[in-house]
Amino acid sequence: MNGEFCGLHVLYLDMDNFLRKLDIEIFDGRPSKLSKEWQMENDNTPYARLYYIKKGTGTMTTHGEHFTFKPNHLYLVPPRGNLAYNYIADLEIWWVHFTIKIFDSIDLFDYLSYDIEHVPINIAYTEEEMKQLVMTVKSNDVQSHLIGNGLLLKLIGPYFSDQHNNPCDIKMEKIKRLAPAISYIDNHLAEKITLEQLASEVRYERTYFSTIFKETFNISPSHFIMRKRIERAMFMLETTNYILEEIAERLGFSDAYHLSKTFKQFTGYAPTVYRKRRMELEEFI
Repeated sequence: MNGEFCGLHVLYLDMDNFLRKLDIEIFDGRPSKLSKEWQMENDNTPYARLYYIKKGTGTMTTHGEHFTFKPNHLYLVPPRGNLAYNYIADLEIWWVHFTIKIFDSIDLFDYLSYDIEHVPINIAYTEEEMKQLVMTVKSNDVQSHLIGNGLLLKLIGPYFSDQHNNPCDIKMEKIKRLAPAISYIDNHLAEKITLEQLASEVRYERTYFSTIFKETFNISPSHFIMRKRIERAMFMLETTNYILEEIAERLGFSDAYHLSKTFKQFTGYAPTVYRKRRMELEEFI
């Protein structure tokens, strides 16, 4: 019994330690009065979103779950998930786009279970916090950055209940062990990345590394690397003016054609179409 308690105690300490090392980046957000042009399918952008529905209604499908937006509700939208969204009527959303990583490189949503829809207990208080959060997005000072991070964590906290997340889950230890390999991938996307290199980062044998990686992330290392490259390409297409040749070179593709072909396989869109569509959406939000 004492052994069980000590083990549980250590795991809770590990969970506390892991929560102290969250890497948070809030990179966009504002209030938006939307129109019928606000619609998209198969949106697999690699960042999460927090929506506060001020008024009106619309729909959203993510990871196979369908939601109809309700006023005064909060929605935590995870990365990827073949997100689809659509305007219905008089829709006003206060929103932020963000990423949260653990162990420097692993997406929080790949580790913890979460809910998507949340009804605030105190609507006026939640609305004020969301308004403050949105106001911090465009500020570059340290104080706004810290306040924004704190508000974001406070608002999304209720989505990650202990009911869904057991600190005793051994997956936490597997992810921590594989973290150096993920960091290596993030930092070497422009280069050829071999299974042997990744295995050596965590001191595993090649075949064993591949097996553990797939058990932990439900995806092979090679597929994970390519997904990372495509997700980085998405960011570049949205936030830079790089031409396809430049993006291809920066992300380890042989040429623009190779990038375009792979990008369409992963997203359903050609890169040029994706960039144009994101720019059009920006005009309506």
